[in-house]
Amino acid sequence: MRLRKVVEAFGRCWRRELGYDAPPFDAGFVDYEGNPNKAEVVLFNAQETMATFPIAAGAAGLSTRKGRRELDWIWLHPFERGRRLMTLAWSDLEGEYGNDFLIQPPLSHAMRGFLEKRGVDRGRWGDQVK
Repeated sequence: MRLRKVVEAFGRCWRRELGYDAPPFDAGFVDYEGNPNKAEVVLFNAQETMATFPIAAGAAGLSTRKGRRELDWIWLHPFERGRRLMTLAWSDLEGEYGNDFLIQPPLSHAMRGFLEKRGVDRGRWGDQVK
């Protein structure tokens, strides 16, 4: 649960940066039947900040709809952007979930640029930019 709280904190950063009312992930969410949040989330370790222990620098949330995996959101700390973390994170995501998962909007201009640079099929993410 502690690591899911870290993901929730990154989700709040995503919400503030993109101007949404609610974060994309709530670690303490319990449905009406008392079941805990089953959303799949991933933490990314910092590459630029060094320590003797891993430092989380971003997170992503994924879901499955109609049998297909979807990347619902991703957020990286500004100190890690424009460096190698997004490339490493993307390689990890595609390694774990394949290179055909859908990317859900909203997309920042930076994310759109990243997807275009990587040559990610536009059919996976469309043309929706926040």
